[in-house]
Amino acid sequence: MKKNRSNTFTDGICNTLKNDKNLKMVFFELDYNSEIKNHTLFSFSKQFDKIKNTYEKFELDYFIHRTGNGYHFLSPTLIDKILYKKFMNCLSDINTKCPMTTLRTKPNKYENEKDYFYNIVEIKKFSNNKKANCLEMCNFLNETFNTNFEGSHKGSIIKVKYPLPQKPFNDFGYPNEVLRCLE
Repeated sequence: MKKNRSNTFTDGICNTLKNDKNLKMVFFELDYNSEIKNHTLFSFSKQFDKIKNTYEKFELDYFIHRTGNGYHFLSPTLIDKILYKKFMNCLSDINTKCPMTTLRTKPNKYENEKDYFYNIVEIKKFSNNKKANCLEMCNFLNETFNTNFEGSHKGSIIKVKYPLPQKPFNDFGYPNEVLRCLE
């Protein structure tokens, strides 16, 4: 285990399927990093809108939910590696250190995170995506987040467990109330 990891584990899902590594689902994470530290929430808002607009430009079903340090964007829509790379290139200036291959699905990283983690901030569905949406991912998201996605593409999602960082709470010196006021 890495030195900076705790003994507390969390659950996550991967953006690839067990039986088809050529297709991917697009996950994205937007954290309150230096933007909130430097009090430039306008920049954070612009990044949030840019991510949302990119999902819409590519016509990917998606939903957004809060985390203790920002937002997760998840899509059950499968796209090929070429389109995935184009999508990620559109957002290459945001959260550059996160590979976006796995997202946490258990609210145990931040204090009181379970109070809001499962609340959907926004959901968008495109009528042409039922065949492109992974059925198992739709079922998982519907059960976990109550999203009501539909899909028919067969494929097995990959669920993982991994250790959380040693410092599971906000590193930026802001109480949780500051982050909650941004909702």
